Formats: sequence, C-alpha cells, structure tokens
Amino acid sequence: MLKKLNNILFFLATNNIYTLTIMSDDEHWHQKVLAEFGKKVAKWKPPQISYEIQYEELNRIDDPNLAAKYARMDILLNLKSKGKLPDMEGANEVVYVDNLKMLKWLKKQGILPTSLGARWAEGLSYFHIVEWLKKEGIHPVWY
Repeated sequence: MLKKLNNILFFLATNNIYTLTIMSDDEHWHQKVLAEFGKKVAKWKPPQISYEIQYEELNRIDDPNLAAKYARMDILLNLKSKGKLPDMEGANEVVYVDNLKMLKWLKKQGILPTSLGARWAEGLSYFHIVEWLKKEGIHPVWY
C-alpha cells in the first residue's frame, strides 16, 4: 500500500498541470534571470528570444568573443562579472554586426577594434562606425 501511495505522489509531483504551467511561463524565467543575473543583465534580453532561452544562453555561453559576434550585451555583462571580456577580434565582430552602442561600451572597458574592423565598416557602408573609429584613431587599411 505504501509503495502504491508513493507512486501516486510521484506521479502528481511530476505531472502537476500547475507546475508545468509555471515552468513554461516566461515570467517564471524572467524572475530566474533577475534572481541569478540581476536587472542590468535581464534588461538586455534580445526581443526575439524568450527569457527561458536567455537564461539557458547566459548559463551556456562562456566565450566573450562569441557573445560580441552575436551582439549579446546581456551575455557580455554576465561574462564581465566573471572577469571575461572580448579581445580586439571580438570588437571587430561588433563592428561587423553594426553595433555602435556596444563598441562604445567596449571602449569603456579598454577594448577597441583594429584597422580590419574599420575596413569592414567601410566595406559594409557603416559610415557612422567609420567616423567614430576615425575619431578613436582607427582607420581602415586596404592592402
């Protein structure tokens, strides 16, 4: 009888509709992101993904250059708290994805792209980035 009761309790605990509803609720995942990573990180969630995906990617992606390549400010902020920042190659990737705001943030961290990044910006007609890089003393070099 006790074994049957334990089986029933296990079934109810693992198949509870209320529990399953909460776990799929984006607000639940939003609260998890806030609790584990903070408001500063949570606010940078890209609009095209859910908080569940943001939570999973914040826990999975450990490469700051990859985060830069995909313009994921939330992940960069999380990695910065762990002492990890992209290098110049990552900054070049930020140029490639046309994200001047992130470039300015990287500059505050002491990271700037190279002349290769400036060349990409010029070749892709990102003239606002070309001008900003020139002000920073970084010019496109064509070989």
